[in-house]
Amino acid sequence: MWLARVIRRLFGPIIGFSFAIIVFGTSVFGNYIVTLFLPMITVFNFHLKWRALMDRAISFWMVIPMFYLQFVYGVKIRVTGDSIEADEPAIIIMNHRTRLDWLYFKLALWRVNPWLMTTYRIALKELVKHVPGIGFGMQFMQYIFLKRDMNVDFPRMDKAIEYYSESKQNYQRLRSHYVDNIGSKCKKYMKKWNDKVRSGYCCKKRFPFFVKFVAFIKPVNVKQRMQ
Repeated sequence: MWLARVIRRLFGPIIGFSFAIIVFGTSVFGNYIVTLFLPMITVFNFHLKWRALMDRAISFWMVIPMFYLQFVYGVKIRVTGDSIEADEPAIIIMNHRTRLDWLYFKLALWRVNPWLMTTYRIALKELVKHVPGIGFGMQFMQYIFLKRDMNVDFPRMDKAIEYYSESKQNYQRLRSHYVDNIGSKCKKYMKKWNDKVRSGYCCKKRFPFFVKFVAFIKPVNVKQRMQ
């Protein structure tokens, strides 16, 4: 184990560069592959089968960054508490301090149940969907992209969650509260948007979005169970 730590310290920049290149390259290549299956919905109207195929195909790609985290970087995950059931709807609330903490969340899901990788969805910033490669895959997974404008985001949430219901699949929705490392830049940003610091490192923003999310998802889940 000590040898692995020494190697990671000596070759850290090279490993980090290879991680970025492999994740970006495979995501772009994967985008071209998944577009080959678009005729399933544009021509043959096999939308439910296409949805199930995309859930599994894109989730299978996630094995690549998770492999790097666990076996190359040596990240260790310990999951405690109640188990998340893959065949039950759920809302997951997560605070995160960096832009890539959701990768650790995926490791935790894999530890609980690998099938959870195919049924979770994330509500995140709209800017992320424009990231080449990965952003396109997130749109295929039907993530909810928020612009932080109620007039724009509420209709988006309604359409997205209704789509989940019509897909006849119980999804787990991750509502990630935006959290930043508190620094001078972050404090200026919070002051500009009139946000308040709730703790030493947590910045809660746009709480009405979360209320709307929970209020709408409840009747959808009841409708699913009645069907």
